[in-house]
Amino acid sequence: MGRASAPGVALLAAGLFATLSLGFYFNWSVDSGSSAADRLLATPGHPGSSDGRRRHRVQVVVAVLSARANHEQRQAVRETWGDHAKQNANVKLDFVVGSEACDVPEKVLHNHYSCDEILPSDADTTAQVAVDGDLEFMLRDGNGNVAVSTPEALGIDFEFRQEAVITHLGVYDHHGDGLHSSISAAVFDAVLGKVIVNTTLDPGDNSEFRRHDSFLYKPVPNFAFPQGFLGSVVATGFNERDVALDVLRCPQSNNSPSLGSVSSLMRLRRQSRRGASGDILPPMVENVVECAPRFLAASFIFMRHPDRKWPVIGSAERQRMQRFLNRKIDRETEDLQAEHSAHGDIALVPVVDVYRNLPLKLLLYFKNLVEHTAFDYVLKTDDDCVVSLQTVLTALSGLGQLEKVWWGRFRRNWNLERFGKWQELDYSGQVYPPFACGVGNVMSSDLAAWLALNSEHLKVYQGEDVSLGVWLHAVGVREWDDERWYCSLDAYRENGSNMDFLAVPNMSAAEMKRLWRGKVHSEERGEL
Repeated sequence: MGRASAPGVALLAAGLFATLSLGFYFNWSVDSGSSAADRLLATPGHPGSSDGRRRHRVQVVVAVLSARANHEQRQAVRETWGDHAKQNANVKLDFVVGSEACDVPEKVLHNHYSCDEILPSDADTTAQVAVDGDLEFMLRDGNGNVAVSTPEALGIDFEFRQEAVITHLGVYDHHGDGLHSSISAAVFDAVLGKVIVNTTLDPGDNSEFRRHDSFLYKPVPNFAFPQGFLGSVVATGFNERDVALDVLRCPQSNNSPSLGSVSSLMRLRRQSRRGASGDILPPMVENVVECAPRFLAASFIFMRHPDRKWPVIGSAERQRMQRFLNRKIDRETEDLQAEHSAHGDIALVPVVDVYRNLPLKLLLYFKNLVEHTAFDYVLKTDDDCVVSLQTVLTALSGLGQLEKVWWGRFRRNWNLERFGKWQELDYSGQVYPPFACGVGNVMSSDLAAWLALNSEHLKVYQGEDVSLGVWLHAVGVREWDDERWYCSLDAYRENGSNMDFLAVPNMSAAEMKRLWRGKVHSEERGEL
């Protein structure tokens, strides 16, 4: 769910759908050696099964985003407001769960929002690492790429995932014959827009430069950067003899790292830059291809901060942690199988079930939903929310089947976060378009169908709520802003904890049951 009260992804690799073992979109046979999750997905009537049955039309689909281990929360929903869905033939209730668990042990996780491992190897701890080690792969297939001889500043954004020290700045040497004119390189703070470290590479110093692949590097005073630093490395001064490269097509090499790929130290972001030279951070420009930064122009060499002690885990310990985690994942999957067998309401989606994958998780769910179910509206919520479902159904029943309707409580002019759980790495604006907060919102079926149709082309952002705002902003939705969708538990309590709500978030299973009992009693006394 999006932020509850604070003012305001890593993307999966392109080969995701080819490598995941579970999913909605494939048919498979199940043998005696198949996993528990495979058997669950093959259960007749399960959304991911291959029995081909299409469910009857319903008025409303209720999609409850839920984590794999959240059995207690799901059961609380079933025993409270979700019981209305079970008893109503015009409602379909799905708990939307990722089919894949994160298989990285907690001790070596980069954070709890993604599934990225961050474990220094002996070589990585001591060796200098160059950004162009990630960029050089694009030079292996230059067909279709264009030389750029502009004096404008050209650059690419990055994120340091651990504390690091930059030791050299570099510029692109397309012909490999050294520089013929002076070219400047700089690292900017991408949030504040200020120059942090810069230098100029002059042609008279060619013999003193350090060459690495197609870049020339010059030493700079060592500058330490904190974990989570968002920067942009920029070069200025290219001309007809010293050209940069405009990348217009993806490389052909299968082992080429992609833009957005993760290492233990840094991540190349999905923003490139082009604009006026000087001490001003150039504006962002769109990449032509998703797999690569727009320009090969500037680079740097950096190393892990030498004064920090990094944990080194031996192979035996790493294997022990992995075996323990694998057993836990197997038990979790078996529990999901038993839960679905008992209730028939688990919708597995082929993603690793972590926060950063929520936008993709929702898109893939919508894709399957539109293919297999006819409906008028879909209500999205989380498993820690109490929804007054009957109130929602009563309101919708008088509307018929409307188009481009999005009903919720909308955040407006919501600032991007640069650090922490809601860190935004990919959206280029300063504030998000209006989006419905994550406690719950309803959209008409045509919007869900549009999302499903375009699911393979939509860029995902840090959370599913802001992503929906960006995506649906393009189609001109009709926002139905209703304050009864409480965006935080504090907001609900500040309003007197009255029972005239549409949804209340951020509750434990016990709190959900208490609130629901209070609402039922109020209805019985005729207070609502």
